Amino acid sequence: MNYQRGSGIPDETYCQTDTPPQSVRMSTDGSFKTCTGDSCLGNAGEGTATLAYGQAASVGPFNCRSEMSGVTCTVISGRGFTISSAGINSVG
Repeated sequence: MNYQRGSGIPDETYCQTDTPPQSVRMSTDGSFKTCTGDSCLGNAGEGTATLAYGQAASVGPFNCRSEMSGVTCTVISGRGFTISSAGINSVG
């Protein structure tokens, strides 16, 4: 999650799955863009945190919760997405 990290860094949250290869980026208004295929995956980098099942994280307007069924991220309005092995779906 990036929120007010500095000039040139967009306020957004980002999630990806390796199987299937897919990713999603969401802005502060809850709109999001998806990508599927190997070219969509980024290298998170060594030591990047992973949200464990049953855990939640919040930064600014973003709130994400990890469950066995997938990761759901929303903004204050309730808009957002769920990413899972079944795909990426809109919520709210």
